[in-house]
Amino acid sequence: MATIKFRNKILIRTFFGNYYLDKTGQMYVCRTYADGNFKVKKSKKKLDISKVKNHVNEEWKECKGFGGFSSKQQTHKYIYFISNKGRIKKRKYYYRTSIFQEKLLCPTISNRNVVVIGLQKNNKLKTCQLHRLVAKYFIKGFKDNMEIIHIDRNILNNSIDNLKLADHQGVLDTFWNTEKGKSKKAKTALKKISRRIFYHESVLKKYQHIKELRDSGLYFKDIAKMIGRYPSNIWNIINISLPKKEKLLQKLYIHRNEIIKQLEKTETKTTEEK
Repeated sequence: MATIKFRNKILIRTFFGNYYLDKTGQMYVCRTYADGNFKVKKSKKKLDISKVKNHVNEEWKECKGFGGFSSKQQTHKYIYFISNKGRIKKRKYYYRTSIFQEKLLCPTISNRNVVVIGLQKNNKLKTCQLHRLVAKYFIKGFKDNMEIIHIDRNILNNSIDNLKLADHQGVLDTFWNTEKGKSKKAKTALKKISRRIFYHESVLKKYQHIKELRDSGLYFKDIAKMIGRYPSNIWNIINISLPKKEKLLQKLYIHRNEIIKQLEKTETKTTEEK
């Protein structure tokens, strides 16, 4: 008997033997006799069939490809649902019946600063990015190679209203416009310009040493033998290369001071926001 009627209640037969369930999750034991009669007794066991309360204008869609059974006996079936508000719930069906329990899943933040959640797929746990799941089921034209931007730059707010599709360059542009991106950009620029200054200063010291030798009264031939260059190169270093290096270093010093000022501004803004 798949279903029986008991005290104006329709009881559904479970996977385990003579146990039956009603819509409230109460379990009953049914004993059948040889003459076809049966006796129903109320059991002490009662299942939790609590459901998740919906938010305002919240829609749920089934995560296709995910879910499965709890064990090899296939007693409980799992199905995952995702909402346009960025929430995921797990629906657990009891003993191959239409009676189920719903439970909200709690996501975590990965080392890459992304909200992830573990879903069962083919009896294995697979970690998925929550904002990509929301975009997959609720944003039209979504593809796996597309990037997703949080409009308010809050990774915990994975509602459909806060997500926007973009290419890789669009993600970079939004990052560099933030205070964190500006400070990172300024730090990288400061490293590059400090390396350039260090290189040009070392070359300028060599050029100045050659000029000092020339000012001491040595000829171009003597200086060329000491350094290992042609005399014409010595003349070019003193009269052309040396003033060019001095002008270039002055520009680099000015540019470095501007970058340092930008860094100080961004750091003061971040400290004020905290």
